Amino acid sequence: SEVLNARYTEAGREALNAMVHHRAEIGAPAMSAAVAIQGEVIWQGAVGYADILDQREASPNMIVRIGSTSKAITATALARLVQRGDIDLDAPIETYLSELPNEMWASITPRMLASHMSGLPHYGDNDDFDGLLVSLRMNKSYRDIRDALRQFDESTLLFTPGSEFEYSSNGTVLLGAVMSEAAGKPYRELIYDEVLSPAEAFSTIVAPKRMHGANFGVPYY
Repeated sequence: SEVLNARYTEAGREALNAMVHHRAEIGAPAMSAAVAIQGEVIWQGAVGYADILDQREASPNMIVRIGSTSKAITATALARLVQRGDIDLDAPIETYLSELPNEMWASITPRMLASHMSGLPHYGDNDDFDGLLVSLRMNKSYRDIRDALRQFDESTLLFTPGSEFEYSSNGTVLLGAVMSEAAGKPYRELIYDEVLSPAEAFSTIVAPKRMHGANFGVPYY
């Protein structure tokens, strides 16, 4: 734990103790957190192990997978595109994707994808079995987000787009592809320009194939 403003020494101690207890309750390998007030980081701390096997302790600076927090980052970039008029939330996605991999996607809109109402399945309900196998292995990466659509482009929809809610990571992948086409730039570049760079989140990177080393927290599933 590191207190960067002496006024918050006791509060920092209490925060670290709370993290110790919460980690024990949920059985997490590690936890890290930081607190900032008006742009100033006043405390940061970590508990547990970045690597259980090597007994390497976690630190506030360790890099960890953000998982589905990527959805919030994608949504932030989407909001900026909407604000500039680069994308219409209620236009069919075929407005932006010139060739739809699946004709059942024709009536899906960016709003449906962002709100998990597109009918696209989450991993477990994906009946594109080759794609399901790839996603379950979690060892495949893509340079172009459109290539990632192959993991579910032959799957059937769970319901008529816009009629129900069903959480779907695949929906966010498709949304990213739509945004990339609308912005005219690769998804990675889009996210950097619209979210990471303005927020000065320069430590946020695309996950490497192997997250091992002094700065990485080993992912446990």
